[in-house]
This record gives sequence, structure tokens and C-alpha cells, in this order.
Amino acid sequence: MNYNSGQFGQTTGHQNQQWPNSPLPPNPNSTPGLNQSYYDSGPLPPAAQHHHPHPFLSAPPTHQYPAQITPNYGAVPPGQYAQNAPQPPYGQQPGGSQQYPQQYSQQYTQQQPIYTQNADVTSQPQSNLQWQLQQRPRDASVPEEQQYKIYVLPTPASPGYDGSQPDYMQHINTTADVNLLISAMRGGGRMYTALIRVLANPKYQDPWALHQLRTNYYSRTRLNLAEQIEQKSQGFFQVALTALFMSPLNYDVYTLQRALSSDVTDVEALNDVLLCRSNADIRAIVNKYKSIKGDDLAQLIESKVETSLFHLYSPILSGTRAENTVPAIYAEVEYEVLKICQIGNPPSIDTTPIVDILASANTAQLRAISSFYEMKYQRILYDDISQKFCGCTEKNGLLRILAFATDSGKSDEARLWDALGQSTRDYSIFTYRALRLYWSGIGALQELHDASMKSDGKLIKTQLDHKLPDGDYRDLMIALIGEKSKPKPR
Repeated sequence: MNYNSGQFGQTTGHQNQQWPNSPLPPNPNSTPGLNQSYYDSGPLPPAAQHHHPHPFLSAPPTHQYPAQITPNYGAVPPGQYAQNAPQPPYGQQPGGSQQYPQQYSQQYTQQQPIYTQNADVTSQPQSNLQWQLQQRPRDASVPEEQQYKIYVLPTPASPGYDGSQPDYMQHINTTADVNLLISAMRGGGRMYTALIRVLANPKYQDPWALHQLRTNYYSRTRLNLAEQIEQKSQGFFQVALTALFMSPLNYDVYTLQRALSSDVTDVEALNDVLLCRSNADIRAIVNKYKSIKGDDLAQLIESKVETSLFHLYSPILSGTRAENTVPAIYAEVEYEVLKICQIGNPPSIDTTPIVDILASANTAQLRAISSFYEMKYQRILYDDISQKFCGCTEKNGLLRILAFATDSGKSDEARLWDALGQSTRDYSIFTYRALRLYWSGIGALQELHDASMKSDGKLIKTQLDHKLPDGDYRDLMIALIGEKSKPKPR
């Protein structure tokens, strides 16, 4: 498992593509093969153009989303989905992916119905909201008149995945940090320390805030900060810093391009980028890949992987997974658990229905399915899936989806340390996973820390001290993911 050597300079692709309206000139001495469009983005709008956040933005945070099963075999509980959908608290994000509280607005105009079994209630959106309806037929045999529609608010894109997000971001005063960076770039033994101090500052955890810092630095110096750092650093310290300036969306596209350009497709990298993501993030990734590489991502992946594995990726790439606000309906959970058991016992050659169920469900639904399966059959669904799909290319992806849904912190910790194992050590994989956790925000990092304390009784910072070699790369990783939260008191 590797991300194809892990050095940015060994990438293939377009050499001189620039972001439109970029204030930054092309770099004649850029790293060979590194697509400049991955991190040369345009300037932020001036502070006077910033607006107040959209009031109908989000819903409860992911990491506190319980595995709820709606009772009464598919009937809607009184008041839950009648008439108008409730407005979520401002500043919080729907559950289902590791993302910190969202501050941005998104416009949702396309409406498609969600069909759910055995109910006769149709909720209507408020006239002043743009609600999306998502079609999710669980059982084709259920007559249409026995289904009902649920209006849901789609999960917003993560920070860095929607170009309109800077319009709703609070302006940040970067003057002191720009001055420190200017001083650091002039040389001296403390340059790397200053870089880590500035770039790991919590106020720049939002990718758009870091973009603002870089834009302001250019306004003062007429120099490209990312290119300066690339020239003055080396090794995986350089890789991590360059990735920070790429932004999470461009880093995803870059990682996909590397995974798909090698002779042997890097499935581990595909799983890292595509699984356990919101529909909005996936759409942004697909569109960005198309704009940079000119290829249809779904068609390219289909040509590179086995048919059974692409069957897992297909509903993900098409953006048809259940949105995080779609509830887990008892009748549907019961039906799908029965279906999974029937296919697995006795063993069935056709396992595609199981893949369909697990790849299309949201986090709450997956958690409910796993819990109901264990309660009904006294067996762990994760273990049965592992046995059923033994030797199949889609096995690792299915297990990752299940593990993340049932305990995201434990899943993230296991994948993080797996990249540093004695026989699986790969700093490219570790860097990607560490930065994904960093960009996911304080909630994801807190769950990571809690999982580490529960399993090993050690802080993430302590683990990083022992698992990474001494140097600037280790100091950066500790600053990014090892010191962003504290373990809960016992």
C-alpha cells in the first residue's frame, strides 16, 4: 500500500496550468511535475464584501449523532416530519462526516423526492427555504402509494470544498503572522519553527483562512509563499507544508491523480479519498478533477479497478448516498438486516445487494443496521462482512465504511497508526490521513484523542513522539493533530 513514492516532484500532469484570476505569477522554477493549479488559487474578496452567514445552514454535529431508529415500522412519529422541517441550530453541521462547525452558506435548488416505506405523510418545505429531496427507494416492491416523501437539508460541503465559502468567512487579521513569515523567509535557524508556529495556528485550520494569509503575504511581498517554502524545505516536511497550501480539495485531486496514474492502481489511496465523505464533498472532488485533468473521474476509475470494486464506488461518485439528515427508519433497517443475513447465510455468489446497502446508507443508518444486526443475530456485522468478502477487492472499503460509522475515532486512530506500522510504514499515506483529520476539525481530533486514551492510555502527542523520527516533520504533525484538543478528564 503506497501513494506512489510520496514525493510531490514525482507527479505527472499538466505543468503550467494556473488558477483563473490568480494574483500570483507562474513559477518558472516550480517542482517538476507538480501541477501549479493545485495550489495557485485566486484572492479572497475584500473584507467589505463579507456577508453574514446563511441562517439555514446546518444541523447537529456529526460526532454526536446517535444511532437512532425511528419506531413503529416506518410510520413517522408525531411531529417529527410533519409539514415544515425544523430549522437546525446555527453554526452546527449535519452528522455523518468528520467536519467542524460550518460557517458558510450553500444554495440548494435541485429537488428530488425521498421515498420511504409504509407511511402516508408528505412534508412540505417552507417557502423561504431551498430544501433538497433525495430519492432513496429501499424496496422496489413497495407500492408508491405506501411511500412518503421527506424533505431534508443536504449536508453542506466541508470547508475548502465550496468556492462561495469565503464570502461568509469572518475576516482574519494576518498582519503579525505575515510579518513573522517575512522575517522567517529571510533565513536563520529558526525559520522552520516560525513556519510551524504560524501555519499550525488554530485560526488557519480553515483552508480559506490559510488562503487569506497567503494572499496577504503576496500583497506585501509580491512573492508566492508556497513556492518559497517549497524551495527552502525538503523531505516529508516539504510534502506536508505543500499539501497545506494546496487546500484539502486540491490535495484530494492530487492524491487521486497519483493513485490512478501508476501502472497498478493504488486502491488504498482511492479509499482514503472517496469513502466516508459527504455528497457535497464528492461532487466538488469530481468537478475539480474534471477541471484540472479533463477526465471524467467515474469513468476513469471504472477503467482502472475491478467491476466489483467499482460497484462500491459507483453510488459514492454519483452523489446518491443518503444525506446525513435522512433518518434511520425501523422497517427499513429491519428489512436490510434480514437481506444481509439471507445473502450471507447460506453463502450467496451475488453479494452486490450488500454492497448497495452499505455504500448508499449514511452514518446513522449504518450504525442502526450494525446495532440491529448484532441484537437480532448475536453476531458482529463487521466480522461477518469480513468473512463473507474474504479475498474480495471491495472488502477493505466495506469494513472501513462500517468501522467509521460505528466508531469514527477508533477507525481514524487505527488507520493513522497502520500507516506507520513496521511492515506498512508509508509517510505519504500518513501525511494524507493526518491532514484529513486536521482539516476535519476539533470534533474529529477530539474523537481521535479519546480513542487513543481508551485503547492505549496515551496522548496522540506521546504516540507521535514515539512513532515519528525526530525532526521538523514530527514537530509539524504534533502541532497539527497532537495538540489541537485535550483528553476528557476521567
